Amino acid sequence: MKNIILSRKGFDSSAGGVASPIFDNGNIFSIPIPQKSPSPHKYKDLFFNGISGKDLLKESSAKSVTSESYCHFDPLLTEEIGIFGQANSSQTELKKQDVNTGDLFLFFGWFKQFSRKGKTSTSYIWMVAN
Repeated sequence: MKNIILSRKGFDSSAGGVASPIFDNGNIFSIPIPQKSPSPHKYKDLFFNGISGKDLLKESSAKSVTSESYCHFDPLLTEEIGIFGQANSSQTELKKQDVNTGDLFLFFGWFKQFSRKGKTSTSYIWMVAN
């Protein structure tokens, strides 16, 4: 291993304006980043653990995006798929730094426990090594 990369993922204060939710059952979901240009996905197309994208936005109290807004996964990590989420200048920077197989990539994001009765004040950081 020659590189250690820290990469912010999902909603935050500048992309989406709020934290991604931690659900009552402890599950987390990194809400995809808003995208102004057309993409294959809109928030209304999302479905996670029985919850629609529209409900994800409602749960997180997102105001800057709607269910009709375009989004891109950054990342999407499930048992079936692993989408990395890097594109454009971010991808170019990784190539310039010769990031390759065997390097350590740490994802982090902003998560918050929400309740249908109101928000709690607890915030969490999530890290995954790949």
